[in-house]
Amino acid sequence: MSTLQTRCEIARRAPLQRCRIEARLKPRPTYVPGRGTANGLHRSVFFTPSRGLRCETASRTALRVLLRFACSGLLGVTLVACKKAEPEPAPVAPVQVAPAIKGSIRVIVTADAVLYPREQANIVPKVTAPVRRFLVNRGDHVKQGQLLAELENRDLVAAAQESRGQFAQAESNYRSTAGAVVPEQVTKAQSDVAAARESLDAARKLLDNREQLFKEGALARKLVDEAQVAFAQAKAQYDTALQHMQALQSVGRDEQIKSAAGQVEAARGRYDATQAQVSYSQIRSPFAGVVTDRPLYPGEMATTGTPLMTVMDVSKIVARINMAGDQAKDVKVGNEATMTPSDGDMPVTGKVIVVSPASDPNSTT
Repeated sequence: MSTLQTRCEIARRAPLQRCRIEARLKPRPTYVPGRGTANGLHRSVFFTPSRGLRCETASRTALRVLLRFACSGLLGVTLVACKKAEPEPAPVAPVQVAPAIKGSIRVIVTADAVLYPREQANIVPKVTAPVRRFLVNRGDHVKQGQLLAELENRDLVAAAQESRGQFAQAESNYRSTAGAVVPEQVTKAQSDVAAARESLDAARKLLDNREQLFKEGALARKLVDEAQVAFAQAKAQYDTALQHMQALQSVGRDEQIKSAAGQVEAARGRYDATQAQVSYSQIRSPFAGVVTDRPLYPGEMATTGTPLMTVMDVSKIVARINMAGDQAKDVKVGNEATMTPSDGDMPVTGKVIVVSPASDPNSTT
């Protein structure tokens, strides 16, 4: 049986005070008939003044009676509590089983991406001129090669017409040179050769006559010498004229034709350049897409280096992701990817097309 300890704290300053009775049961071996030894319980019981228990300092006998009554009640509770309870069966936890199968382990890499269009062009004019008119607005779908805007080009058209006339004149000169039978320089050289031959023949006849007269003794030696000098000079002039004519006949014609052809090519180049300047005043779309920006208005000055409008091809979207190296090593070209918009719209599937090892200085990935 367990030991019952009681304690009564009574204030002695007044003849009638409230008290607290504390009963504690400590676990000790207790013999129960028919069941052997059982463990008792140590329990604390507090009787507060609100339950109507009062103690009087004048009558200690009444206090002992009350204490015995309280202890006997607690003892009955203790004996009931010491009775051994029946063990409850342990609950059975359900276990889900499945057959073992072979499969690949998927590594999912999640990161924020920035969307880019498939193609984007900031169309910049190649000439500085005022905008004559726009043929499209923001949001319009355009085709490849479609005319988007026109710049003022009257001065460019005039320059193109002038260069076209110069080109036509050069072609005419080339046809005249190539179709001529005897060029002027060759004709003049032939005339010079004929005159030099006549002078040479005259000098030879004079020399022959004077030598004959000198042999007959009718002419002085001095006149014969003068005739010989004149003949030598005439022969030198003839040889020079003949060589010049032969040179012109061999290469002069080809050179003249080449010179005329060069003039034609130069005139054609100037004409093509002016035509290109005229074409630069017509702004066309480099590919099919959507006009996303048009910052200028008709009449404003379009300058080289400043975008006139922006065209994007949004038929396909490219998502660019910067990730750490330990994550990028698991990503391969051809892997499936799922892109979920930030607004919660339906996800879009795609494939990895490029894995670049280059690092981003902004994100250090």
